[in-house]
Amino acid sequence: MSKKNRASKTAEVLKISNHNTAVVVVRKRQAHKVYKKVYEVSSKLLCHFDKKPELKSFVSIISCRPVSKNKRWRIIPSKNEVSK
Repeated sequence: MSKKNRASKTAEVLKISNHNTAVVVVRKRQAHKVYKKVYEVSSKLLCHFDKKPELKSFVSIISCRPVSKNKRWRIIPSKNEVSK
C-alpha cells in the first residue's frame, strides 16, 4: 500500500500498555440492512506511538507495515503537538 493510499481512522485511547504500545478502540455506527436499526460496532487495535498520548483522548491512526505480531497501526501526532 503506498503512503498516499493508507487507511486512516479516528480512535479513542483505552490503555497505554508496554513500550510504545497503546490499545485504542475504533467505533462506527451501522444500520441493519433489513430493519434499519442503528447499532454501534467497535474494534480494539494495538497501535505504535512515538509520543505518549493521553488516556481517553481521541487520536488519528494510520495503517503501516507490521511493527510486531499484532501492531499494524501507528498513532499520528496531532497538529498542535507537532507545533510544540
